[in-house]
Amino acid sequence: TDPRDVARVESRTFICTPDKIETIPEAKDGVKGTLGNWMAPEDLDEKVQMLFPGCMKGRTMYLIPYSMGPIGGPLSKNGVELTDSAYVVCSMRVMTRTGTKVLDCIKKDSGFFVKCLHSVGSPIKEGEQSVLWPC
Repeated sequence: TDPRDVARVESRTFICTPDKIETIPEAKDGVKGTLGNWMAPEDLDEKVQMLFPGCMKGRTMYLIPYSMGPIGGPLSKNGVELTDSAYVVCSMRVMTRTGTKVLDCIKKDSGFFVKCLHSVGSPIKEGEQSVLWPC
């Protein structure tokens, strides 16, 4: 596949866990890892509180329950993504299994799921029209 054909921008994608080693493999000194970026959960909370208030104003909000792997599979990971991008909704539908059956799996799994938050970061002011695919 073409390396430019991705559903996300690596430089803007962060995975948050208490310990970096749980998420991103250590790279040699002077080498930039390509598997993503890590951020501590408390740093993420601070960043979200700074960037997200009002960023989705005027947009349709989508809640996407998804499973990476067969729904209910022993190795599958369930998640819920909150976004204001119809493009992300379509992409998630292509890349994962989505729907209410995933919510049933989350309920059976003691309520555990991966939390995902995304926004195009462009609120719509009163009287403005949104572009068709702001991504």
